[in-house]
Amino acid sequence: MQLSISFSPCKGIVFFSLFQIFLWTFNVFREKRLSLHQLLLLIVFYMKRECNFEVLRTLSMFLIIIYHFCTHGIGSVFLFDNNDNVSLFNYIFCNALLVLSSTCVNLYVLISGYFLTYAEFKISRIVRTWILVCFYSFVITLSFYIFSQESIGIIPIVKSFFPLSTDHYWFVTQYLGMLLLSPFLGILSRCINRQQYVLLLIVYGFICLSLFHDFPLGKRYHVAHGNSVLFFCYLFFVSGYIRRFVSIESSKNIVASIIIVFMVFLIWTLCEGRYHLFWFDYNSMPFVFSVLIFVLFTKIKLQSFRFARILAKIAPYTFAVYLIHDHLLVRDLLWTNLHLQVFCNKAYFSIILIGVCGSVFTVGICLDWVRKALFNMCDVDKLIMRIDTLIHFPDENEQ
Repeated sequence: MQLSISFSPCKGIVFFSLFQIFLWTFNVFREKRLSLHQLLLLIVFYMKRECNFEVLRTLSMFLIIIYHFCTHGIGSVFLFDNNDNVSLFNYIFCNALLVLSSTCVNLYVLISGYFLTYAEFKISRIVRTWILVCFYSFVITLSFYIFSQESIGIIPIVKSFFPLSTDHYWFVTQYLGMLLLSPFLGILSRCINRQQYVLLLIVYGFICLSLFHDFPLGKRYHVAHGNSVLFFCYLFFVSGYIRRFVSIESSKNIVASIIIVFMVFLIWTLCEGRYHLFWFDYNSMPFVFSVLIFVLFTKIKLQSFRFARILAKIAPYTFAVYLIHDHLLVRDLLWTNLHLQVFCNKAYFSIILIGVCGSVFTVGICLDWVRKALFNMCDVDKLIMRIDTLIHFPDENEQ
């Protein structure tokens, strides 16, 4: 009697994921001494994160590429031909994607805040992000210095070691600022009651939001179009409130709200743009849209979908996609040389858009997979984890 065993790649992914969950829960059970019931709840929570929020993280990064395709590749100067039906369709299609992709930054920060609210603060989290940013900043700059035909001096290479102080990546600079404040933000989020939390969101929102031109006072307090650590901290509090107090029994109302906001947002964009591409600040209408999408993803269950599991597996590599394609040298090379405005009046414009964004996303994922393998060979992650044993941030229970 012969025993035949078939082992497909999909089964391998599932088996590997289950093995990771087992190791994680075993370590938690050993260190925290949790009960079996608490342990099972943690397992369900971890799997939900894998299939819900990691999928949302991956989709957010893909939306960031689409956003840069429209803003850097086409820009607000190009005028679509309103007398041509194909050009008019491309204009509406492109603005619809802009409306959707304008939520990407907010969604990425909301996901982080959702888990950091109750997470133990680890300095290794900041160091790991900083090393990753410096690695890509230096490697990409050095590659252009060696292979580019244009003259690149030694000064940009030196500056590539300090991407945060030079604001090379504005998002990373503000995001790391939020991470540094996250233990204090988390303590406040966990300790106040619901009434105090609502009051905090109202007052804080009045300071940093600009939903309708000059209301509230976000522009007057120089929140910088939502590109600031002040607004990122507000998103942290919003996600913490959602985690603590928001419970949705049915997702139908959320889906209906998302559709309504999307249509209003799109019509507003088309009216403001007048056949030019037009986008809003992150702390304006995209804030409302992104919060609704985020709440929806806290409710839906995606673990039964194979494609969702694949997206969840590549989520750890998505941050590098941003670091690679939005590097200043890569940005100029990518969006300038493609001459995307030539295709704006073509019938196959949508195919070009999806193809270019998909290619950038895939290349970024593959490059970071190689980087991850290199870091594993050098035990970089193990060295970073040792920092937590040297630097410990006391929690609110310690005296």
